[in-house]
Amino acid sequence: MQKTLLVFASIFLLCGSNAKCEITHQCGVGKHYVKSHFRKAYTRSDGVHFKATTVKEHCADNPKNYDFWNPKLKNGRPDGWARKTEKSKHWSTEEREKTLEALSKMPPALMSAKLREIDRMIRSQDFPNPASSDNGDIVLYDTAFEKDKSLTQILSHELAHQYYKNLSGKDFESYRKAADWFNISNLGTKPVYRTAGRMFVAKDGVNSIEEDFANNIEYFLNQPKELKKSTPKVYDWISNHFGDKFKLGAGGAHVR
Repeated sequence: MQKTLLVFASIFLLCGSNAKCEITHQCGVGKHYVKSHFRKAYTRSDGVHFKATTVKEHCADNPKNYDFWNPKLKNGRPDGWARKTEKSKHWSTEEREKTLEALSKMPPALMSAKLREIDRMIRSQDFPNPASSDNGDIVLYDTAFEKDKSLTQILSHELAHQYYKNLSGKDFESYRKAADWFNISNLGTKPVYRTAGRMFVAKDGVNSIEEDFANNIEYFLNQPKELKKSTPKVYDWISNHFGDKFKLGAGGAHVR
């Protein structure tokens, strides 16, 4: 009797009053419950195309690193989120599954323990921006789930922002030199970085060294040939810094 009560207590703590959630405890190790939902047409990470359909409730295999990423997906507004006009929304089942699939392709180096949560919001103040990140939090907007968007590319960019904020002084300096950014401040206070006479794999990289870093990581993982062509010194820095294992999971660049 006591064992039964403990089981039900654990279910309640995890699921609250949501009776459907009890099914997750019947799926077995390495699986999770997916409720019935309408799924738009999309191309899976292995390149297989799926037509639009209604998916029946089922137990799905956990994607790679599910136990790390799943608790990060939250409903609501991140604490201290500065963009006050942005409105939060709940994840749909389809969005959640596609996001977890895309996250499963991320290299371990981008799985930062300092990443607090990943939230859903409706529209960015910088529309049509698909995502934003700040203070250990990432937000995905409606535009991230449009047909022509790649979630692996969006998420690798935002996770690169998180990685940049935790670079050591030595690593920052070596990247800065490889990417030809220079401190133009002569006041001995806060440095002001500028660059000139080089190509950018994405045009907004000229705005800041951090944005340039995030763009370069994004392209290294998703479109490496373009990065190597535009800025080979940065391509080599990323290769040397992260090593051979810094790549997306099989087919990850094709997740939509």
